[in-house]
Amino acid sequence: MQFKAAYIVDSVAKHITEYKNGLNPVKENDFKELNKIEGLLQYVSSFDVEFGYEYKPDFKEINPVISVINNIITRGLPTRASLLLEETFVEIGLTQPNVGKYEFNYPNSNVQLNYEIIFELLHIIEPALKIDKNNYGGNLDSNLEWEFIKQHPFLIQILESQRDFSSINSKLKGDRRVDFSFQSPYLYWDDDKKSYKRIGRIFEVDGHQNHFNSQGIYYDKYRDAMADDEDFKSIRFTEESIITEDIPFETLIDAEIYKIFNKNFNRDITDFKQEYLLIFIPLAVARIQKTILETLITKPELLDKKKISLAVIERDFPCGAIAVESLNELFLNVNSLLEDGHRLTLPEIDLTIFPNHKWDVDNRIHRKTRVGDEEYFNNNMFDVILDHSILRRSNIYKEKDFKHHQNNIIKIRSSHFNDRSFGMSRRVYSADLLKYQSLVTKNDNGTYDSIVDFEDNINYFIQNIFRKVSFKEGQLPIISRAIQLKPVIGLLPTGGGKSLTYQ
Repeated sequence: MQFKAAYIVDSVAKHITEYKNGLNPVKENDFKELNKIEGLLQYVSSFDVEFGYEYKPDFKEINPVISVINNIITRGLPTRASLLLEETFVEIGLTQPNVGKYEFNYPNSNVQLNYEIIFELLHIIEPALKIDKNNYGGNLDSNLEWEFIKQHPFLIQILESQRDFSSINSKLKGDRRVDFSFQSPYLYWDDDKKSYKRIGRIFEVDGHQNHFNSQGIYYDKYRDAMADDEDFKSIRFTEESIITEDIPFETLIDAEIYKIFNKNFNRDITDFKQEYLLIFIPLAVARIQKTILETLITKPELLDKKKISLAVIERDFPCGAIAVESLNELFLNVNSLLEDGHRLTLPEIDLTIFPNHKWDVDNRIHRKTRVGDEEYFNNNMFDVILDHSILRRSNIYKEKDFKHHQNNIIKIRSSHFNDRSFGMSRRVYSADLLKYQSLVTKNDNGTYDSIVDFEDNINYFIQNIFRKVSFKEGQLPIISRAIQLKPVIGLLPTGGGKSLTYQ
């Protein structure tokens, strides 16, 4: 199941924004460059979750508090990270402190960041990951397919095996699959249709004799034409071309993309470790939070427990502790503003993280959370286990099998492509209306005062969503009436923050 959620810190967003601001969308080349980065950001905001049970959410029964928190987390692809994450990066020396007086802004990193390195690293691949036939996670119909895919080590990671053809062209039904496929992470504008299109490649290994009789030849041509209608070019390989290793992949995929993936695969992570952390920890935090919410939606019985025992296996970047702490903050601050009977108390999350020490940066990133090892994992049972990796795509690598926890493991991996088909785009969750308390008191002279008990909770949202230090005069009374579903007409002077109250 593919979901969308992502955070970005200011020090990374600054370079992307400056680059985009320097482009002129009217110019063809600039427009293409803009679509490259926009496509990449949407792509890295997409991730696959494989539940250890059937994923069947009842969207009519979603608790409204979970719905609200979900919509805050997924409000942008990506959206700005929480202040907790920004401040943690300051604490461990990745970025510099807030530079704003009336707003929160952390644009300066202690790393030699630039747009080029950010753009390259967003082409997700795990450097030097060794995959052989025994630990390859894809589906192979023949040994010839393995001979085909192993020729360029990094291609094993970026080529998806056995993709359902109907996800390429929905007109072809019947559980038909392609041997290997690759879909570009960039956006491509179609002038004729006035919409964005996908660009992809299908690689078929024609080793079976069925491909060479008249019926097979006819069907292959028909299927290739169906793929071509969706801008997926089909490329077929014979056994001879595979055995002789005469496959120019660098020209078959895209020369630029091929070079970047190849460069990232051979990249020495010790030279770019901090850049990786700045870019990918925020993405990982959002993925963990979104998956926890989806788990609570599909297994609501967890909400009846006083304590949830959660394990997060961090295959690469440290993310579990910050994700859980900032998720707790969201629940706390939403609940504080609600009337009795509308709150949803999140059970205490007893978290244990299992980090990959190759990506260690500073123990403070773990927020004093329990750090376990393999022995601890094997000697304890958990209500939920999140097995997380960003640098590995779905069904690429077979990790160690934790058999006695099989039904509890939820795998989170990067997607092979951003699925924008109907029902798979980013979703806004709807639910019953919540009842909020009044956030202000009205004085006899018609002025308003904020309620002291709520000030920290109110400021949490304006600081974390809008990055303002506090509300301006007149904003809070408008918002208070609006969220209580009362009629309101708000009059504010120029620069008084009308747009913010509307949002």
